[in-house]
Amino acid sequence: MTSSLRAAPLFAPADRPGLLEKAARGADAVIADLEDGVAPGAKAAARERVRAWLEAPAETTRLVRVNGLLTPAGLEDLAELPLTRCDAVVVSKADVRSLRGWPFETPVIALVETARGVRELDQIASFSWVERLQLGHLDLAAELGVAPDSPLMEHVRTDLVLASAAARLPAPWDGVHADLADEDGLAASARAARALGFGGKACIHPRQVAVVRDAFAPTEQELAWARNVLDAVELTGDVVAGAIAVDGQMVDLPVITRARSILESTA
Repeated sequence: MTSSLRAAPLFAPADRPGLLEKAARGADAVIADLEDGVAPGAKAAARERVRAWLEAPAETTRLVRVNGLLTPAGLEDLAELPLTRCDAVVVSKADVRSLRGWPFETPVIALVETARGVRELDQIASFSWVERLQLGHLDLAAELGVAPDSPLMEHVRTDLVLASAAARLPAPWDGVHADLADEDGLAASARAARALGFGGKACIHPRQVAVVRDAFAPTEQELAWARNVLDAVELTGDVVAGAIAVDGQMVDLPVITRARSILESTA
């Protein structure tokens, strides 16, 4: 299941020979991309590569990004690929219409990249087969006629985090950083996504993976704070009646939960 994944899933276009296998080396998870990364005339050959990739042994988490399920290409993806062999299916242009009646036991990562999908976030997150939400801000920005870094996108990101939390889903994944040469910008956008409550950020090149991992990893200061809180709790017992003080700060159950979450993220 993908809920235990770390922070940096890597998109890999499925039409390039050997790229899926290469991407698997060092990535948290590989997303075989059959949608935007593949030209219409190359989709049939890309499916064959994905089929072979899924049927071979693997040591990494394998995800498949299918075309929109209301399109002919998406229907062909469902009919022709052994999607029960992957860890999750990333559904492009996810909305209620496309996700209703999902035919597989394989869980779905709902890639929200349309205005309709944003308006339907709570319904999308409520489907039992949806395991995580992911933002596709580039497509969404194009539909809305705004820049990808428009302030509107911060509101959308907030909505994804809230919908995920309300549905008891893992924290969502943020969209990609398209400028491969802008490592500082990638790190800044990943840190901003983490501060908003995201659990990871998709990558489009292997060299982005380490940058995203570092941005989502707890800082030494956060780790020290978490250990200090839990050490204090251990001295008073696991069940805290009311609250205790740690270094002059009130600590109650929500704070303890956050401290445990920080330490568990490094496991």
